[in-house]
Amino acid sequence: MWVQDSRNVHINNIFINGTNTDPAGNSSNYAINIDGIDTMRVDGLHLHNWNFRGGDDCFAPKGNTTNVVLHNLTCVGGGIAFGSVGQYLGSPDYITNVSVSDIKVIGEVSPLYGGATPAGGAYFKSRVGVSMGTPPQGGGGGTGRVSNVTFNNMEVKNTTQSVFINKCYYKVKDQANFCDTSTFQFDDLSFNNFSGTVRSADGINLNCSSIAPCHNISFTSVNLSSQLTNKTATTVLTNTVNVTGVTNKTITA
Repeated sequence: MWVQDSRNVHINNIFINGTNTDPAGNSSNYAINIDGIDTMRVDGLHLHNWNFRGGDDCFAPKGNTTNVVLHNLTCVGGGIAFGSVGQYLGSPDYITNVSVSDIKVIGEVSPLYGGATPAGGAYFKSRVGVSMGTPPQGGGGGTGRVSNVTFNNMEVKNTTQSVFINKCYYKVKDQANFCDTSTFQFDDLSFNNFSGTVRSADGINLNCSSIAPCHNISFTSVNLSSQLTNKTATTVLTNTVNVTGVTNKTITA
C-alpha cells in the first residue's frame, strides 16, 4: 500500500499477505520487496490493528511524513523502517512526531520455503553523504531529520536487532567507502518496554556518523536475549550524544 500527498488518513483492521507457499517461487515463501505500507508527504496517519506478512518493511515512512500513530501491529518478515532517507541531494527529508505502540515484529524462516528476517524491529536507515548512481537504487547526499519518535511496548522474535540506526545505507558498491559521511540527523527518539529475542549478539545498534551524531535517545525497560550467544543482548553506540538507559556493550533493564 502506498499513501502520498495526503492528510488525516485512518486505516484500520487490515491483513496484508505477501507470502507464497510454492517452492518454485524463488525458493521463498515471502515475495521480495513487498512492503505493508509506505508513505511520502503525508501529514496525519493513523494505523490500527494491522497484521502484515511479507518479505520487506511492515511500515516504511519516507520523506516528509509527520504526525503518525501506529497501534496494535503484528509484523512478520519486516519491521518499522524509517527510510531510506537522504537519498536525494537538495531535497531534505523530514519524519517527525511518530508514535508506535503495542507491536510485535517477527522474523520467520522455513527450511522448505525460505522467509525473511527483519534487520530491526525499529530500523532507521539514511543514505551515505556522497551521491552516486541514479535513483531508485543510486543517490545519497541528502539531508533532513527524523525526530520525536516514540516506541512503547515492542516484542521482537528472531530479528537481527531490536533497534538499528544505519547511517551507511547504500546501493552503489563504491559508496561503501563513504560510510561516515551522512549529514542526516536522528534525534529525540524514545524506546520503552522492549523485549524478545534477536539473532545477533547486539540487541541495539546505534551506528551514527561522526559528522552528524545521533542525539537524545532514551531506553527504559529493555529485556533482550541473543540467540547467538544465549546471553543478554548487548548494545553498540557509535557517535551518539546523550543516550540514556543503556551503555555501550551492555543493556540496562
